[in-house]
Amino acid sequence: MRSIHRAGSGTALALVLASWTAALAEEGSTVQVRRGELRERIPATGVLLARRTTKLGPQVSGRVLEVLVDVGDEVREGDSVVRLDPAMFQIEVAQRDAELAAAQASLDEAEAEYQRMKALWEKPEGQEPSVPRKQFDDAKARQAGATARHRQAQETLRLANERLAETIVRAPYDSVVSKRLVDPGEPVTSAPIVHLLEVQDVATLHLEFSLPQDLLASVGKGSIVEFDVEGVGQGFEGQVAFVFPAIEESTRSFRCRVVVPNGDARFRPGLLARVLVVVRAVEGALVVPREALSPAAGGWEVRVVEGDREAARAVKIGVATDEAVEVLEGLQEGERVRLPSHR
Repeated sequence: MRSIHRAGSGTALALVLASWTAALAEEGSTVQVRRGELRERIPATGVLLARRTTKLGPQVSGRVLEVLVDVGDEVREGDSVVRLDPAMFQIEVAQRDAELAAAQASLDEAEAEYQRMKALWEKPEGQEPSVPRKQFDDAKARQAGATARHRQAQETLRLANERLAETIVRAPYDSVVSKRLVDPGEPVTSAPIVHLLEVQDVATLHLEFSLPQDLLASVGKGSIVEFDVEGVGQGFEGQVAFVFPAIEESTRSFRCRVVVPNGDARFRPGLLARVLVVVRAVEGALVVPREALSPAAGGWEVRVVEGDREAARAVKIGVATDEAVEVLEGLQEGERVRLPSHR
């Protein structure tokens, strides 16, 4: 018996099958040849992955004061998730603030002295300066040095404030906490980094799967993908968004990615999916139920019913699914065929 390559069916075919079922209920053992869409599909196993996964670590070393979230919590970009003890950093800010105040006082004094020396040195044309050039230059140098030290004190204070702000670790984007790695009281360091939490962006997931390299010419960006996820549901559909450029040498396969919207959080990272990749879709195909076929010499045949007469007729088939078969030659739309199981 010649085997038939199995493929999947599309929505149009589902409507045709529903019509056939109704016809069988009414007319018994014959069905009408109809037109519909057939999809040739290749099976694969895929896994759902978070679009982004980030392990959060501190930018400063310190002691964990409070963990504000737990595994499973949803967080928004910028939300506080972990607080380190800020006491030492607050002291540092106070010290730097005092240093800036001292630098400001020195700058004010140097600026006043410079302006006084400038007025004594810069006289109207024809008048002699009231102070030596060196005295003026020394005042100018002291003013420049005080200005530089003031800027340095400003930046040192800014750094201290930044370090204080970093005692609050924030979510980098809208995400879900997938791992909690520390508890209050634990010392953590920024170098080497001690991770605090892991967060994942699950609003959009990536469905990734591999296919053998001989399908490279048949599958690409935009190819339709049907998938089922056990425990979640069946009949989901998407499109290949990206084909990885590298071939896996050990398996001679290539990897594909489908972007799966997950706004309702029905899917979770790590779930396995049964994938069917559509490598060919035939629209408007002339189709008959698969069970209407019988093996014949060199091919296939069906039993055509015309009125009260019935005769075998050879047919040439194309794409075949578990439910239906595309007929390329041998039948016309509207003809009726008998199902072998109902003879």
